[in-house]
Amino acid sequence: MKTRTFPSALLMLTAAILILPAVADDQRRHGSFDRSDRIHGKMMRTMDIDDNGEITRDEFTSPAKDRIAKLDSDGDGVVTPEELDADFKQKQAEMITRSSDRHTQVRDQFFAQDTNGDGAISADEINDSMFARLDADGSGTISRDEIRPRRKHRRLF
Repeated sequence: MKTRTFPSALLMLTAAILILPAVADDQRRHGSFDRSDRIHGKMMRTMDIDDNGEITRDEFTSPAKDRIAKLDSDGDGVVTPEELDADFKQKQAEMITRSSDRHTQVRDQFFAQDTNGDGAISADEINDSMFARLDADGSGTISRDEIRPRRKHRRLF
């Protein structure tokens, strides 16, 4: 007997598409709101100062004021393209510094595995280094007890 799964799957998908809006509407009626509803509710509670159910222009504030203050290096209340570029360059320089520091750390860890001191790393040296770290008791073999605590070891390459 040959079964036909495609028509069955299509029927199930169609039913799900038709039912989902009704389920969502039912959840809204019964107080089960999605994330955007919670955000809008919080916004209304926070900004509607006179609690009349409406937010006037005088009541409305956004994070823009704080962001502008951070970017406005000369304190004149506005952000010029030069100030925005300066902020970008500062953040870029910080990112490059962090990336460079991380690269140096990884590079040092990587080349610490250069056991023969030739200034280059081979797969054999990496394997020897990893084996030595896993063989905690130095027996020349790795037992189950030695592997268990080291499952989350950091990769160095």
